[in-house]
Amino acid sequence: MTESFSKHPTLKWMVQNAQSVMIRNLAPERMVQSALPSTRLELCTDTDGKMITLYKSNVTSQSLNPTWTMSGLVPSAAQKDYLNIKNIIVRAVCTNADKSESVIFSEEVNLTQLVPFKQPVLNGKFSIPINLLLINIDDALYTTERSFNIFFARTAKYTGDVFVLDEETDPDTLATTSALSEGIAASQIHIEVLRKGLTTTLQKTDLVRLQTKKNDRQAELEKLRAEVAAAEAELTQNTIAFAEEKRIFAAGRKAEMMESTAACQELLTLQQSARVTINNKKQDWLKIKFLLEARKIKLLSELQTIYPIERLDNGEFAIRGVEMPADLYAREDEQVAAALGYTVHLLLLASKYLEIPLRYQLLFMASRSFIRDPVVGNGTTLPLFRRGTERERFDRAVLW
Repeated sequence: MTESFSKHPTLKWMVQNAQSVMIRNLAPERMVQSALPSTRLELCTDTDGKMITLYKSNVTSQSLNPTWTMSGLVPSAAQKDYLNIKNIIVRAVCTNADKSESVIFSEEVNLTQLVPFKQPVLNGKFSIPINLLLINIDDALYTTERSFNIFFARTAKYTGDVFVLDEETDPDTLATTSALSEGIAASQIHIEVLRKGLTTTLQKTDLVRLQTKKNDRQAELEKLRAEVAAAEAELTQNTIAFAEEKRIFAAGRKAEMMESTAACQELLTLQQSARVTINNKKQDWLKIKFLLEARKIKLLSELQTIYPIERLDNGEFAIRGVEMPADLYAREDEQVAAALGYTVHLLLLASKYLEIPLRYQLLFMASRSFIRDPVVGNGTTLPLFRRGTERERFDRAVLW
């Protein structure tokens, strides 16, 4: 214990030197909740019957073993007037489902009478009672004399009567554990009461009355022994049920975790396999696209070689060496019809290679080619040559 601990154990000293305040196995009396309690710490003082809150902490969510750090305390305006007090009241305040608040733990602490906490070992096991207040000062645990005495009285009298529940216990298991713990505690108390009653009866009965009423007392003794045996059997049964419930719960959790891990691994494998398949398909598609583009370029190059288009010195264009004049009536009919036939064949092959549909259907027949409109009526077909054709029909065909 430090020098400042023995000389200046005040509220100010506690706030500055303590690391945390803890309650182990929090068990509010006559309180039923559907979930673990969420609590905050309050350091208070009682002045003329009026409770004054000096410090508040943040809420510790859903825990039977709450721990509040001193660095998280929020002081009130009134705390300045009570920094040198040595008696404080430690309270745990719970927020209920209807948003109201309840004080589920309250203990008066005299800072000058804090005692070091050392946890004894009984029958090779650690045992912690309910509502044990601990204060961490300079990395050492201290408790009040009341908690200290209650702790050693309970652990010396009973072995394993308190069950420490960790914060990951789900509500259903908590309810089962609490019920079993209450049944065990009630059975132990009943056994103690029966034993005390038996001892008192034997002490108050003198030797003469024992001799005269031996049979009656013997019957009463047997009855009490039977009740004790029944209570002990119930205690044993509750202990076994609790151990079995705990084992089943642990096995179930382990099975669920293994199943979830296997499912996740399977999904990951499927995802990786799908990703590889998609990448392979993408590579195949890009390869096919490249080969298709290369094939189109090659076909168009060959088509350009077959039907070369060039500009003549007179400014006119020629396809495959056949002049295509701007004025189609300025040259002979066979020349114009041949040039138009070459053009029809070039357009048909280019649209096929590039997969581009044409608005008008082209019918290639060399110098006697036609153009057809499949939309109008049953299809209007016009000639792309002048011989034996009305001029209006020929001009209309060239415009298409």
